[in-house]
Amino acid sequence: MVRASLAIFISWNMAGCATVSHQQLQEAALSQVSLPSLKAKAKKALDAGQFVEAARWYELAIDKTDDEGLVREATVSAYEHAQWQSAIRCAKRWLSINPTSQEAHENAAFAAVRLYQVDVATEHLDALVGSAYISPASGFLQLLPKIQVLDASAALATMQNLAQKYPQIAEAHYVVAKLASQTAHQALMLSEAQRAHELSAYWSPAGLTLAHAQLAGNQVEHALATAKSVIANDGSIATRSEYAAILLEAGKINDAVLLLKELEKSTDDVGPALLLLAQIELQSGEFQAAFDHYSRLMSGSSRASEALYGMAQISERAGILDSARQLYARVQEGEFALPAQVRLAQIIQKQDGVDAALASLKQYGDSNPDKFLEVLRSRAELLIASGNNKAAMELYDQSIANYPDEASLKLARAFLLIKLDKIDSAIAAMKLMVTERPEDPIALNALGYTLVDRTHDVRQGYALIQHAMRYSPDSGAVLDSMGWAEYKMGHVESALTYIQRASTRTVDADLDLHLGEVLWSLKRYDDAVAAWRVGLTHAPKHVQLLKRIQMAEKQHKGSASPPQPPNK
Repeated sequence: MVRASLAIFISWNMAGCATVSHQQLQEAALSQVSLPSLKAKAKKALDAGQFVEAARWYELAIDKTDDEGLVREATVSAYEHAQWQSAIRCAKRWLSINPTSQEAHENAAFAAVRLYQVDVATEHLDALVGSAYISPASGFLQLLPKIQVLDASAALATMQNLAQKYPQIAEAHYVVAKLASQTAHQALMLSEAQRAHELSAYWSPAGLTLAHAQLAGNQVEHALATAKSVIANDGSIATRSEYAAILLEAGKINDAVLLLKELEKSTDDVGPALLLLAQIELQSGEFQAAFDHYSRLMSGSSRASEALYGMAQISERAGILDSARQLYARVQEGEFALPAQVRLAQIIQKQDGVDAALASLKQYGDSNPDKFLEVLRSRAELLIASGNNKAAMELYDQSIANYPDEASLKLARAFLLIKLDKIDSAIAAMKLMVTERPEDPIALNALGYTLVDRTHDVRQGYALIQHAMRYSPDSGAVLDSMGWAEYKMGHVESALTYIQRASTRTVDADLDLHLGEVLWSLKRYDDAVAAWRVGLTHAPKHVQLLKRIQMAEKQHKGSASPPQPPNK
């Protein structure tokens, strides 16, 4: 093996090439390693949790074979362990063997979405939509539940690109509208939902999505009229339950409850109606009624996880923590599984300490590998909440070493650096993310806000936030950042407009802090203090809010002159 690599080294240099790197020598030596040995090395690395190494061995192995089974194994392993770049390379090798593989195209596309490589993702999904399904319309609908759980902005950009190739297909516009709702892009959601409804006027999902889009744009009467026209043509339990949700969103709570109580008497599947009723009762404090409806959902329903989660919430609010703990532990699947495990960990922390809580989360992550990234972030957040920032940073560093392609871990680590007042390091990390993901509104907004809030580069931060607004114009976080940038530049009235818009879209103590600062600058002192007090209802121990209120009250006492703005 050594002689072979040395011979290659000599021949390359004799040919006039530059000095061969250590990596090139190593790869030349590895070229002599047998396929079974490479497979064994990949398996050994996987068993040891060395996912970067495992992906590397797999890639070397599949270069030596046309065995589709092994290439599939390498691709799936890379994807399941968040080695997104390796997953794309392995999928490309797979497609060279089997150009029509739906699974290969999906792995490549979804990995590309994770990396915010929109063109690559679009290329692979276009190949699927054009050939892998009964029709392109069916393809769009089948792809939606798979792609909407990924990075929302990248998923939207990808499906927008793809939908442009199918302008007369209602399902394409419907999918874009649904994804736009996840990225706080109300204008796009409305226009795409309208187009879907125009192309398929009697298709209930398009009409209901249009109603939701109209509500998001404060077109309440239009939304209700649209929804009524839908149920006039489709009186199914599911559609009428969705109409009840629209009534609720429009503020017509009594009408919604009346409809739901009528629906729950049906002999058909009343799960959606029962769930919505229980959620309304839970929010209004009618715990016994909510518990009864959740109990009905438990018997013979596909919504047992939602019912368990609701019952656990009721027990927790009633202070029956042992019962809540048992119920949360039983929520192992569905959209509420991870929130339930996080709530379980928080209860365990109160009762048994932070180590037991971390162990509970780790156990869940080990048993549910598809949730491992979310569990990692939850473990780090628990450490931060308990004051152990050092352990949280170590966990992030270890996690990023294992999952170097995962942007969410890098961003979470950057936020922790800010908390530790390591601003230069945080900004450097965020700049690298923006370089890698130049159209990602989350990365753009994070860097822009940090520059505005923690440095003198307000203009540069403002430009980045403007860029983020192109992709997520109705995001509460982005609007708040824009308002704060306007405030920092002395444009107080404009700042107030942005931050007030943000407050209608998100609940956040820092937003309330910003709103109070802007109001104070406008000499609306009582309104400013009121905004800060609202912030305390969201975060009772928020240090800056407490400080602002204390300073404002101190300045008011015995002072005939207007109070001075609190120090920032």
